[in-house]
Amino acid sequence: DDAEREDGPGEEESDEDRVARVARELLGFGSGTPSTSNDTHPRGVRMDSILPAHYGPVTALLPSPFAKDVFLSVGDWTFNLWRKGIDAPLFVSPFATAMITCGAWSPLRPGVIFIGRADGSIDVWDLNFRTSEPSMTNTMDGSGTAVTSMQFQADGQLLAVGDHLGAVHIMEVP
Repeated sequence: DDAEREDGPGEEESDEDRVARVARELLGFGSGTPSTSNDTHPRGVRMDSILPAHYGPVTALLPSPFAKDVFLSVGDWTFNLWRKGIDAPLFVSPFATAMITCGAWSPLRPGVIFIGRADGSIDVWDLNFRTSEPSMTNTMDGSGTAVTSMQFQADGQLLAVGDHLGAVHIMEVP
């Protein structure tokens, strides 16, 4: 099974392989409930449980770059951390003041998560330091345009942020 395979010496799992593995292991549905996979669904997807996670659609589902069995789900006003095989979130964030639209794991620092919001802000959570509130919040340009996507450059120094109006912002990450 691809989900259980270990990369050989010198082999690193590609982003595409990781996304495919996450999609097989933990699926986000429009109802806001991720599902772990096991039993066969009529369309060929295997499921064994549906896990209550969010009040609205799951808008992002991302594997940790540091732990292959840990996942970030983003939706409604919260983000959750999950571990494969555990039927409850390891962590549920406090409710944000605006809808959460996307997320990204720091590729350099375990426990650091970037969360995009509908009000144009990005919350930086350092879960090693604080879990009750973001460590910092950055507003993109003051226009209140929703952050819709985020992607780190391979070296982790630059974060590309897409917004609702079609603009791409490049942020330097210290």
